[in-house]
Amino acid sequence: MLPRAILLAAALLTSCGDPIRPLPSEGAPQELEYSVGGFAVGTAGVELRGDTVVLVRMPWDSRPGTRPDTVRNVPSSEAWRAFWKTAADAGVRRRHPRYVAEDVVDGSGWKLRIVTTGAKVESNGSNAYPDR
Repeated sequence: MLPRAILLAAALLTSCGDPIRPLPSEGAPQELEYSVGGFAVGTAGVELRGDTVVLVRMPWDSRPGTRPDTVRNVPSSEAWRAFWKTAADAGVRRRHPRYVAEDVVDGSGWKLRIVTTGAKVESNGSNAYPDR
């Protein structure tokens, strides 16, 4: 019984990073995180916390004690279907792990992390972005 369990675990672990495996078409991911920010643009981030998507935005020129703008939403089944369709249409599964514009010092950076059963997308960039 043990060898079968080891094979199953190995199959699951190797499939998590499989760029060919499609994203789901419905339901919430296990993990979702996206953030973007940088010099003179402020920061914004989206994170899944339980069943709630939280958007946090902080202006670039905020003063000490400034509280971030925060919006919380529990997406419907239809909203998750639209999310997955948009992610697929944008080519999220084909993203490279890293995008960098070496000749830019100031600017903005971003990161994306989506984890589902059988699929994981991790991509980030500094002053460079995917084509789509």
